[in-house]
Amino acid sequence: MATAPLFTVAFDLASSDDYGAFLAGIRDRLGNPRHVSHDRPVLPPVEPGVPPRRWFHVVLRTPASALTLATRADNLYLAGFQSADGTWWELSHGTFPSRCRGLIPGAVPLGFRGTYRDLVGGAREVANVALGRRRMAEAVDALAARTGSGGAAERRLAKDTLAVLLLMVHEATRFLDVAATVAGLMRPEAAAEGGTIMRCSTSPDLGWRYWSCLLLSADSWPMRHAGDLGPPAHRNKEWVARAAATVGILLFVEVGNGIKAEKALRLFHGNLCGTGSDGAGADITFLVSGESIPAHRYVLAGKSAVFLRQRFIGRSGGKKMTCPVEVTDMDAASFKAMVHFIYTGTVPEFDQQRPAVAEESVAILAYRLLAAAHRYELDRLKVLCRRKLESGAIFVDMAAETLALAEQHGYRRLKAKCISFIVQTPETLNAVLATEGYRHLEASCPSMLTELLKSVHGRKKLMN
Repeated sequence: MATAPLFTVAFDLASSDDYGAFLAGIRDRLGNPRHVSHDRPVLPPVEPGVPPRRWFHVVLRTPASALTLATRADNLYLAGFQSADGTWWELSHGTFPSRCRGLIPGAVPLGFRGTYRDLVGGAREVANVALGRRRMAEAVDALAARTGSGGAAERRLAKDTLAVLLLMVHEATRFLDVAATVAGLMRPEAAAEGGTIMRCSTSPDLGWRYWSCLLLSADSWPMRHAGDLGPPAHRNKEWVARAAATVGILLFVEVGNGIKAEKALRLFHGNLCGTGSDGAGADITFLVSGESIPAHRYVLAGKSAVFLRQRFIGRSGGKKMTCPVEVTDMDAASFKAMVHFIYTGTVPEFDQQRPAVAEESVAILAYRLLAAAHRYELDRLKVLCRRKLESGAIFVDMAAETLALAEQHGYRRLKAKCISFIVQTPETLNAVLATEGYRHLEASCPSMLTELLKSVHGRKKLMN
């Protein structure tokens, strides 16, 4: 849902960070790793017949405030924003009917949508919108401070500021020429400057869908070779070259002889490969504790930004890699469980009824997967493992390491549970102190030793 994003990216307007690189990072995380056109990523298709499920958040920070933008990951539609008081505001006309909750649960409708006609009067008026680092900061502060619907003046302010962010974030993600203009205005040395978008290569009458359709259609032209833009005699060759130089990421559009939405969705979700356990069609092998584990690079990259950044993901020109990739920071069982989750979204061991003697192995797996989820940026797996540990039992062999992990990532409930377990009896405390995990806790979180001592003394006082 809109309030539970696949990923969140943040940009500090007071920093000197490269805004162009920030936009490129968004494109890298959004694209379907198995579907590219003219060296440009293509968004996964909109899933038919279901409410949008793929979202991402953009957090923009100024010295005074922070603003969160909720955007659909299948079409880059800006649905709304969260102000500083925690209220979600949705770009929508009027109030929602009783049978419709809108795209953002619990959001307050702004009374207008996010089209250029709604915000600035039309596509041609976009060229008149003032942009720049200072203007973006003003827009963030104004929207973050919003507390009520207000009157006509506040409504106009919301439209003007949203137009700024729509151009500087969403249009700049879609179009390379817009990104270049905006990135130039965002340079630290240009902080006091301002400007507008002059879409030299894109007519305001021709939008993102048109250019995406043109590029995807060119992929299926007869006699097309890798790197070509189509037969020289084709009347659209010049327009295709123009589109390839303009579009940063493509909207998925079904075109004749092109990839269909159903297949593109299967590619994105990895369903063409089953669960990956049989290795059918695998193009990469991991060597973990001496065990070979097959997988598919595009599936891993589609679910984990860490895998997407790995050098081996884009190598071999789409061919199968002959050399295995060695993994030294995980055991084979945990790595296989993580890969299974990437393919299926489930951890079967968590759902099965097991005898008490096997609960410890499941708890240890949950701890190891939680550590792996942070290492490989798998947000859903983090939640699943944390809840499993919070609701299940803690055991001696994994108590100290779990405590260190909880402290490191701010899991207060899990931290309290681990401390309570460790200090419950002198025998348990001594057993935990003798584990390798406790030595890891000493080295990585020395402050936790003080908390443990305080808890021990507190328990002694209660017993006395």
